[in-house]
Amino acid sequence: MTCDLKMSLAVAAEKSIRPLAESVRKLTGQLAHLRHRLETERGNVGKREADLESLKAAASSYLAENTFPTFKVRLKRATETLAAARESVVLFETDLIPRTEKGLQEARAKLEQAFAALVLAARADCEAEMAAALAVAVAVHDDFLAAIRELGKTYGTAYHGKPPVVYNPRLGEVKHTPTGRWWLTFTAAPPAPAAPAPAAAVPAQPARAESTRTPEVGESVKADSPLPPEAPAAAPGGAAECPGAAAACRVRALRRTSATETPEAAPADLDPYPLPPDPDALAADGLGGDGEAPPADG
Repeated sequence: MTCDLKMSLAVAAEKSIRPLAESVRKLTGQLAHLRHRLETERGNVGKREADLESLKAAASSYLAENTFPTFKVRLKRATETLAAARESVVLFETDLIPRTEKGLQEARAKLEQAFAALVLAARADCEAEMAAALAVAVAVHDDFLAAIRELGKTYGTAYHGKPPVVYNPRLGEVKHTPTGRWWLTFTAAPPAPAAPAPAAAVPAQPARAESTRTPEVGESVKADSPLPPEAPAAAPGGAAECPGAAAACRVRALRRTSATETPEAAPADLDPYPLPPDPDALAADGLGGDGEAPPADG
């Protein structure tokens, strides 16, 4: 369908269909409101009947207290209220709701009739456009066969095979009348495929903090390697005054691990197989062979 045909159809529907559709919408809302109000009034009748029965049950109390005139006033008021509630229910059931239902039925009928007339008017234009497109297809068919015949005459031969046909999965059947009117039908359009569900977002993995490199088995502790966490930081100027102080600190930290512990029980940042202490470094630091400072004199 061309854009002009769609536009003319939309304009015609706006003028003739929208007012009728709006009337149907309003009557539908009114009918729903009336039915809801009817249920409310039915509940109100039940409450008024319960109140009246309760008042009648208390009649003897009013007689004993010499307040029977008050009882009669209340009884009359309760009876009138119950009668009004019942009359309201009857009004909804026999007048308001049936009248609205009839009006809604008539409005829907008018809407369907107007819409059918609109479709019939637009159908003529659609069929004319389809007939023009089909005439083009027929002309292409005839031009092809004429060209084949002319080509066969030129070369002294002819084509005896199947003529060109139209293939389309929407083709229905060809119908005709005894007067010679032919038409082509189409099958219903297949439903559109459902849109794929959006892929779930994959949460970003948090960045992992890099751990300190663990010395490999058999790797010695070098003088320029970083101090282990257990080793105390050198005092300002201490490393310059005593070059072997850093090595002695590493020796003390390594000896803190018990000799009975297995290599797997040692801290991850210590060498599981430490080298023996350096005597020169211990002598430079004033330590004994066991890595401890000698006792002070006196």
